[in-house]
This record gives sequence, C-alpha cells and structure tokens, in this order.
Amino acid sequence: MASDSPDEHAVPVSMPYFAYGSNLCQEALEKELGDQVAVLGPATLRNHRLAFTRASTNRNGGVADILPARGFTVRGVLYRLSESSWSALDAKEGTEKAAYRRVSVSLERPDGTTVEAIAYEVVDRSPTELTPSADYIDLLVRGARSHALEPHYIDFLKWIREQAVSGHFGEGLLARESRSPRGYHGESIAQINPCDSPLAASRGHVCLQFRGRMAPVDVTPDASITVGEIGVDQSIREGFGIRFDDHYGYRARLSRLRGRWPWTFGLRLRRLHLRVWKPSWLDCEKSLCVLHPSHMSMIGVRTGDYVRIRAVRRSARGEYELRSMALQCTEGTRTRIRRLDSELDYPRIGEVYLDQESRAALGNIECEDLVVVSAAVGDRAMSRVLLYGASFFLAILSLLPVFDRFLGENLGSVWIALAVAASGTILFSYLDLRRMRPS
Repeated sequence: MASDSPDEHAVPVSMPYFAYGSNLCQEALEKELGDQVAVLGPATLRNHRLAFTRASTNRNGGVADILPARGFTVRGVLYRLSESSWSALDAKEGTEKAAYRRVSVSLERPDGTTVEAIAYEVVDRSPTELTPSADYIDLLVRGARSHALEPHYIDFLKWIREQAVSGHFGEGLLARESRSPRGYHGESIAQINPCDSPLAASRGHVCLQFRGRMAPVDVTPDASITVGEIGVDQSIREGFGIRFDDHYGYRARLSRLRGRWPWTFGLRLRRLHLRVWKPSWLDCEKSLCVLHPSHMSMIGVRTGDYVRIRAVRRSARGEYELRSMALQCTEGTRTRIRRLDSELDYPRIGEVYLDQESRAALGNIECEDLVVVSAAVGDRAMSRVLLYGASFFLAILSLLPVFDRFLGENLGSVWIALAVAASGTILFSYLDLRRMRPS
C-alpha cells in the first residue's frame, strides 16, 4: 500500500526502489542514471493498478502511474540504488518540477514475504487516462520480459499496446470478478454500477466486447460495484481468456443487443460461455454439437438432449443482434485422443464443437468466437409434455371402469381422466425440467 510523503527526501534511500514503468528496462535505466543498479527481483503492489495519468512530450503520450484501486495489482521489479543514483533518478522523474514524487509502498515478494520500498507516483494527475505511445509500452514489455514477470501481466501490457494502436485506449469499464455470485444460479452475469450506463437501468441482455470477441450476457445493476468497473462471472472470464487471479486493469465494453432470449419456464439455468471449434478436419457433419462431459454435467443435459446456442452478430447497420438455435448435443470423450501429432481432449475444456451448417445458421460465426450454451428448455418441455401427457392419459383411461363402477357414469369420468392426466403431466414435466437447474 502506498503512503504519501510530504518530503520525499525524508524517505530513507537505503530502501529498495520499485520500478513499474519504463524503468522496468534495466538497460535504459542505467543509461539514464549513468550508474549500474542491483536487481533484487520481482515484486507485486496490491490494491493499485497501472494507469497513464501524465502527458510526456519525451514519450509522445501518457506515462505510467500507480493508482489506488481495491483488488487490482501492479507488478514490477526491485532495484538497489546508490545515493548518487537516487539523485539522478529524482532528476529523471522530475521531482523538483512536481511531476512525480516519492512514496513508500508495501510490496509482496514471490516467496510471500513483504518488503517496504520507494516508488514514484504522479503529482498532478489527469482526470482521464492518456493514451501511451506504442514505443513506450514496448519498453515496458521488454523490461517485464527481462525480469521474468508473470506471463499474464506481460499479456496485459501487450493488450494496452493493442488498445493504444487501435485508438480504443481507455474505452469501456475495468473488468473484475462479480462480487455477488449468490442468487444468480450460474447465469452469465455482468454487474455494473447504475451510475455507469443506461444499460444498467433495468435487468436485461447486452453485448459484452473484449479483444474483438462478442458475447451476450445478462446485465444487472449493483451499487456495490465501484463506478467505472464491471463485475463478470467465471464463465465469461474463461470464455474471453481473462485471467483474474490478479486484476490488472483490462477493460470491456457494453453495447445494446437486439433480440430476446427464449422463454425458460421460470427456470434460471446455468449458461456457459464457450469458444467455437470445428468438430473435425472435414467439417462436413450436419447440425452437430459436441460438448465436453463436464460442461454437459454443469448445464444438466445428456446425450440426445437439446441445447440452446446463442451468439452475437453485428448487422450491416452496425447493430448487435442475438442469434439463437437449438441443437441435439453429443457427449465428447472423457479420455484424450490422438489427432495428428498431438493428444487432445474431444472437445477441449472451454470449447464447443459446432459443424459448418450450425455456424452459418448462427450468423457465420468463426472458430474461436464465443457462444452461450444452455439447456433448451422449450424443446425439452414439448417432448416431455407429449411423453408424460400420453402416458398419464392412457393410464387414467385404463381406470375408467373403476371410476364408472364407484362414481357412476354421469360424473364425467373422461373429464376426470383428462384433469388428472394434465395435472400429472405438468407436475412431472416441471420436475424433469428442474434437473437442468444448477444447484
């Protein structure tokens, strides 16, 4: 945790220095200081996030800062500096010009121990983040690699570069895990503060976008979510490939979604966000959906049951539309199979295998696109109503002679049979459908 220091020179220079920005690159830092530094190893700053809140003409864009942010993480490296190097570093960071100031921070080492260190933070922060240059982020990536920082953090730095180059830097809400998982029963939810977007005004379905991928999600307002953040559940995170062991500062965007989700008979079913892949190299199957056994267990279906597949496509008018279809699912193998020169699960965890015809019906979705998979309640309900309805009606008809003998023919035995059959059909069909509901 960072603590302000009114007089930065009062911070003992014997403390190590925590670098998180361009100074991650040891070669560039030593060139600036005119002296060598001793590397003490990686370190992690908790409850802060990497931000770009100061403009730099030398760097042609925004430069790094550490902002307090509960639950987020900044990774960097610890250096040991000489007294002369500290003076040179103060000059480099512009402490005399009130550009940066020294602060004391509490860091976590890879072995779990904590250490106090000195870091620099921006004094006069911009109210909105400023786009960094690609060259500046390349310097951060090079430094992170040289010190073997967490690979997922390096991926995050690369994502920042992608956003800067594409012109979308700073767009969207900061993504983190959902804070209130109870009561949602496995639904694919996105929680946002009601002050953040008109999309949160009422519960509904929206399009969530991240790194070029789109997926339909349920959005729900939640005042406990910090303004500017979005809480997403595990299924969505895994589908998008976002690692939340540590929150770094990924952003996701929300857009309105045209189309309605099919009726679920009041059941709140578990939905999984899965990546699409071809069922085989020939890709010539018809209406085929192959799911991993663990996924089938999670959504409560068996081989031969219908599942509902939902995907998002962008229309020619630029609107996001929901596409949906029902397919009979097949359970993949529980053992690894050999394909070409590698052994793989069929299908792999996090994937659903859809044939070319099905992908075309969903809007010509491509491999690696995201779809939402859940039990198809409507299709299953119809089959169960026919099954149980016919069974109960025939059973009651077989008892008509008994009704006639004890109740008399004038009491409408046929109507009694129909009423009992209908009640039994509704009851047993509903109980059967509840099996698909997650516990």
